Amino acid sequence: MDAKFLEVDPKTAVSAQLIVVVAPSTNGADTKALQTELASWVSLTRALDASAAGTVVAASADPAPAAKDLTIIGAVRQDKAAVTTVSSVDNAQSPMGLASVVLALAQQETGTAGHYGLAEGATAAFAPLPGSN
Repeated sequence: MDAKFLEVDPKTAVSAQLIVVVAPSTNGADTKALQTELASWVSLTRALDASAAGTVVAASADPAPAAKDLTIIGAVRQDKAAVTTVSSVDNAQSPMGLASVVLALAQQETGTAGHYGLAEGATAAFAPLPGSN
């Protein structure tokens, strides 16, 4: 049964230009499997960024996890290609983090990447206002 909730005209449909990747928390005792999963997340994020005007990875990260390099935010910040093109916000659960996600999207639209929050690899606690940097 076709409910017709949404109709799209393929002639006028366009893809998203700014993307937010909401990253889940990572956990698991199998470090090798987790590293493989993180590599997949980084590849996905880079592919999305290549097809859009900008991408921000948003997560709720512990600023001092036991294995800080085994988080999606950490993996993006350690990837030499992603760190220069994809922005990240590691405190997306907070009001300031939510604001940083929006401001990082605006920054991405200008071709600049930044890393915000409290975890390792953050370049600032929060994203700058447009036109302030």
